[in-house]
Amino acid sequence: MFIDSEKRLKQLSDEAKKNTE
Repeated sequence: MFIDSEKRLKQLSDEAKKNTE
């Protein structure tokens, strides 16, 4: 389940980067 959390965090990070660009 920890992997799932990390995956989700990475997804949010990527989305945040997209919004910033």
